[in-house]
Amino acid sequence: MKKYNTVKSQDLTETTRNRLNKVYSMLKTSTTKEEIVMNLDINERVARDLISYIKKKFPVISNSQNKGYRLALSVDDLEDAKQTIAEARSRINDLQEGIKPLEDFVDRIGVVYEEK
Repeated sequence: MKKYNTVKSQDLTETTRNRLNKVYSMLKTSTTKEEIVMNLDINERVARDLISYIKKKFPVISNSQNKGYRLALSVDDLEDAKQTIAEARSRINDLQEGIKPLEDFVDRIGVVYEEK
């Protein structure tokens, strides 16, 4: 399996820092993942990792009403930022709801397995 140069490590390489700076600059206007891939000549996984890294440090707008990503830079971005927050919370709730049936399965199967 191919190993990707992700941005999750504590020590960012110079290449990754340069890519992060380029993506940050691109996000000053609405930018799609595909545009990031093409402009930086990277694959989608690396583009997602770069966006994710930036989202953890800066307010990035990304919601169903707007294609792509952009930085929240002014009061004009307030409603889109609120929409992004609402959609993220909804996804979190959906993920949490899916955990309970899995926990029940693990508990049930774990008991059966331990009895054998």
